[in-house]
Amino acid sequence: MILIRRRPRVAAYKAAFLALILSLTACQSRDDDTAPAAGAVASSARSDVMPDACELLTAEDARTALGVDAKRTDPANLGGTSMCQYMASNSESVTLQVHPGAPRDFDDYVKQSVEAFNATAEPVAGVGERAMLVGDQFLFSSRGRMYIILLGKNLPAAEKAERTRQLAAAVLSRI
Repeated sequence: MILIRRRPRVAAYKAAFLALILSLTACQSRDDDTAPAAGAVASSARSDVMPDACELLTAEDARTALGVDAKRTDPANLGGTSMCQYMASNSESVTLQVHPGAPRDFDDYVKQSVEAFNATAEPVAGVGERAMLVGDQFLFSSRGRMYIILLGKNLPAAEKAERTRQLAAAVLSRI
């Protein structure tokens, strides 16, 4: 008898862990934040509404990145976070998390991710205001938000980075 052991949905656990790290970082850094400048009031009122991650990441985006059709799942969202995930029948997945994020939050998150996953952080040019590839995570910031994309597909590193970069460009086009 041959036992087939299915790999747990690592991407879903990783996404939840990352959301937890970020929410703790965001809460911690709020104590140090200063009040916004007078000219920032109008833009901060508009940015208080968290965008729906599933309006930014579509089923077509997931199909293109994974190379197969994927169904939208309903991952648990933590307060202040919007998350969308698509899962293929072969357990490959694409996840997008949207977090409020000041520049300090971005730096803290990168540092914590490097330590938690024993990964390296590589800057990526031309995506949003700032972007980093940290292990399997593609992080970028735009308009006071931080976005995290996880592509759970076995690919050579360069191809995975390029597909994730394309996902980020698609997300940015809808912001």
